[in-house]
Amino acid sequence: MPAFAADTPTYAAPAAWVVSKTGPLPAGDAATPWLLKDQQVLLETDKRSTFTDQAIRIASADALRNWNDLQFIWQPDRDELIVHKLEIVRDGATIDLLAQGLKLTVLRREKGFEQKSIDGLLTATAPIEDLRVGDTVRFAVTVVERSDVLAGNGEAIVDVQAKPAAIAQGSIRVLWPKSLPVKWKSFGKGIAPVEQDKDGYHILTQAEPVIKQDEMPADAPLRYQRPPGLEFSTFSSWSDLSRTAAPLYATDCRRIWRGLGVASDQHGRCRR
Repeated sequence: MPAFAADTPTYAAPAAWVVSKTGPLPAGDAATPWLLKDQQVLLETDKRSTFTDQAIRIASADALRNWNDLQFIWQPDRDELIVHKLEIVRDGATIDLLAQGLKLTVLRREKGFEQKSIDGLLTATAPIEDLRVGDTVRFAVTVVERSDVLAGNGEAIVDVQAKPAAIAQGSIRVLWPKSLPVKWKSFGKGIAPVEQDKDGYHILTQAEPVIKQDEMPADAPLRYQRPPGLEFSTFSSWSDLSRTAAPLYATDCRRIWRGLGVASDQHGRCRR
């Protein structure tokens, strides 16, 4: 629905359904630069909203040299990027970069252009000046995605970090209106989300990182190398999904072939 999409980020507070993390960040150690990773997903009939709140510590000079500008990617014809927070935590004090006037720069990179492939993705970058060793960069955004392709259905795949991922504190929260018929499943070891109903939503929460996963040979089929995660869908079955997607691939060969000057046979079938 292009009326709701945007080709530039907006700046606003998180939506009411988001449970914001407050209080001091976890201390972590030299091996855990990723101090906070909070992901929350709201499934609705017409859209999926993904909120992320992350904090990354610049623990060494090497980490500072390898630091890249923050990047947020979205599809402007159907998505919206909402920026909530861009901060530096230095010596216990918080520097609010948005309050200082920082605005993201929007790029249309078209990585596949040389191969004559255009995807239209936009990238918003946040150049952070005067970043120092010992600083912690914290940012929070929401990406709202809408698509007519699913015909009113919702779906989500959420990867779950497993040890030895360098995360001091991680959490996943997925919720949807109780009236929405969502089915879900988990894959991987150590995933056991807690379920509850609250304020009209059904809510799943999962802490991360989960336990270390089984080692897989490098040449194992991809289905065995899949990272742990959670899947959600309002489709009742694969047949339901197939029926919804089939019209997108349907072609009227008679119309196409007439344009190529090829006639159908007497029964209306296309001749090869």
